[in-house]
Formats: sequence, structure tokens, C-alpha cells
Amino acid sequence: MDDVRDFDKQVLQRSRELPVLVDFWAPWCGPCKMLGPVLESLAASAAGRWELVKVNIDEQPGLATAYDVSSIPAVKLFMNGTVADEFLGFRSDTEIREWLEQRLPSPALAQLELAAEKIDAGDLAGARTLLEQALKLDPNRAAAKLLLAEILLSSDRPAALDLLRQIPEHADEHPHAAALSLLADAAGRDLA
Repeated sequence: MDDVRDFDKQVLQRSRELPVLVDFWAPWCGPCKMLGPVLESLAASAAGRWELVKVNIDEQPGLATAYDVSSIPAVKLFMNGTVADEFLGFRSDTEIREWLEQRLPSPALAQLELAAEKIDAGDLAGARTLLEQALKLDPNRAAAKLLLAEILLSSDRPAALDLLRQIPEHADEHPHAAALSLLADAAGRDLA
């Protein structure tokens, strides 16, 4: 990846749309030469979840100063126009992947948010598709199970009840799921 030409556009503005990982480096830095290919490989396999921007501090000393880069390699994760987190020095592929997973928004969460918008707009079929996709990405996402169960209650009560029972007691959604499950059970007995 080429070095940054317009930091405001490539990093600050872009990070409002998706996370941007900035690698502050220099050509004379040995650990930077080791870290660069690792970051580039991770960016290539990120499937659009985040982007990589490289800042050569020899060519952009003002940016290094502005972002308090006193040691390199320095890696900063920008989200919503600001630094969300950072690390210094070389890290392995596995360490960086774990670091990113703890900090990046979940793709399932994006699907869940879109599904909620579809529900608000009355598009239950569209919401159902998005919720099913969210559960493929994150099978343990309780909020997706709850919303999907609410949609399924009128058309597939057994599947809805199964989803509701999968929501763990420690989940914030559990009280709602338990109440909905009781109501669905009661409605099922009335229909029998």
C-alpha cells in the first residue's frame, strides 16, 4: 500500500465510514520492515472490515508530531475520526488479528442494525434475511436471536421458541426472551 497523500481524507474522513489502521513507519526501521508485510497481508484478507494506511514519518514529520509518535513502528486504529486504540513495536500476525478482533465492530452487529431499520420500516422479510445472516456470522448474538424469534413467532412458533431458549441467562436480552417464551407457550396452549 502506498503512503498517505491526504491524511484528512484517507484517514480522518474515511474512518467515519470504516476503521482505518495507520502504520507510522520509516524505511530505516528494522521492526517496521518486518511489521509492514504482516499488516499488508492482514489488510488484504480483511474483506473490507478495515483499511490500512501507511505514514512514512520521514516524509510526514508533522503527522508523527500531531499523533505523538515518538517510537516506531506505531500503529493506530482510527474510528469516527479519532484514535480508538494503538500499539507500538512489532507484533505477530496472530497478535494483531486478536487485537483487531477485540476492537473492530462486529460484522454481525452491522447486519443487526440494518435488520432493526428494516423492522422499523415494516420489511419483516428483509429483516429476517439480515438476521439469519447475522447469526451465520455470530451464532451467539442474543439480540439477533431475539429479533428473529419475534419475527418467527407468527409463522414458525417452534423455531422461534428454540431461538428464545438459546439466549443465555447472563445476556441482557434474556428477560425479554423468557417473557416472550412464556407468552408463546401460553398462546400455543390456547390454540391447542
